[in-house]
Amino acid sequence: MNEIRTEIIINAPKKKIWDILTDFSSYGDWNPFLIKVIGNVEPGSNIFFVAKMNFMFVPVLASITDCQMGSRFSWGGPGFEWGKQLFGAEHFFILEEITPDKCRFQNNEKMVGFIADTIWPLMEQSESAYIAMNEALKSRAESK
Repeated sequence: MNEIRTEIIINAPKKKIWDILTDFSSYGDWNPFLIKVIGNVEPGSNIFFVAKMNFMFVPVLASITDCQMGSRFSWGGPGFEWGKQLFGAEHFFILEEITPDKCRFQNNEKMVGFIADTIWPLMEQSESAYIAMNEALKSRAESK
């Protein structure tokens, strides 16, 4: 399995971070990685997003695959099991409260399938974009 795992400590209340993270309409204002996201954080709902990695813009249609309000959500695709033999991805956003004013944020991606194995050397280089998103979320949550 191909995986990117990143995390950061954010000195802000969990609800504040969650509200920023799930306000997709404002991503263009602060997020250097996911520059546009359209959709809602509701299980099964469709999400359209544009990821920016270096000078490349990647449009993606996915579905919310898991949602625990206030704590975590993920999106991924394709939604049919046989498609994952070729390519499947799931992006996880996880918030863990450490103290009432400090949280651990995890921004992770798992990819499976033949195509994922083939393109992994390119995708692996996108880890810096995940880190940049983490740092931008931290900055926004700590400054508001």
